[in-house]
Parts: sequence; C-alpha cells; structure tokens
Amino acid sequence: ISEDQRTLAAVEALKEKDYKKVGELMTESHRSLQHDYEVSCPELDFLVDVALTVPGVYGSRITGGGFGGCSVTLVERHAVKDLEEELKKRYRTELRLSCDCYECLPEEGSGALDLSYHHRMQAVPGEPDEFTKWVHWGAGITLAAAATGVVVLMVMMRNSSRK
Repeated sequence: ISEDQRTLAAVEALKEKDYKKVGELMTESHRSLQHDYEVSCPELDFLVDVALTVPGVYGSRITGGGFGGCSVTLVERHAVKDLEEELKKRYRTELRLSCDCYECLPEEGSGALDLSYHHRMQAVPGEPDEFTKWVHWGAGITLAAAATGVVVLMVMMRNSSRK
C-alpha cells in the first residue's frame, strides 16, 4: 500500500516538476524494498547510498526485479559526470567491483516508437547535446537522453555477491 501511495504522489510531483519530492519518494521506495521486502542487496544499497551523497542528486532506488542488477538515480544534468565518477570510483575501491552508467531522459512510459523519427532527430547537425545517447533495454523500454534540467542515470552492476 505504501508503494502505491508513493507512486501516486510521484505522479503528482512530476506534474508539478517537483523533482526534489520525486527524489524523496524514489529513495523511500528503495528503503522499503531494502528493509520491508528485503529484495535489495548490499551492492545496490551501496550505489544508492553513494548517489545520495553527490550534490545535484534528487533520489535513487533499485530498479528491476531485485536482488542485484540496476539502480536508477534522478539527478540534475550538471551533476551527471560527478555522479558517474563518484559511483565508479567508490564501487571499485570500496567493493572491488565495477559498474556501468547510462544516462537517460525520463519518458512518458512504454508505447509505440517510430525509429525513423528518432534517427532523424539524432542526425540534426550542430546539436550534439540535444540528443546524445539512446539506450535500448531488452525488456522493450527505450530511453533517450536529451538536453534537459533533469536526467535519469541507470547504473548496472557487473558483479554482485548474489549468485
């Protein structure tokens, strides 16, 4: 029930562009998955905790099926590089593991995607920052990173204590 309430509150906060509130709700969701449902793992908890120390981060949480995999972090565009560097550095030095980071634009959700339209958008000369990366996830989710004040950083663990 608390996750449903957080989701509904996040919808309203997103409508208002209240990214601070969205971030708080994301982090509350992670803590619930971590403590109430016990579907997180130490490596994901570490990624979330480190992300929350970086200025410009609004919130972070586990994503996917749990027990390892990915975290998703809502962060101001200007702080993405610092966040990536901090996550990779501390994950490597403190856990002796590696992770990959993918910058994505928050989207409206799943639906039909006209790839010819997206290829045209990527090919616009002189606008390298406007449409920078496309990430396709096997589950059928396609996210694009565009010049905006807020981005989503997906962090995928390469190694985990969970087998």
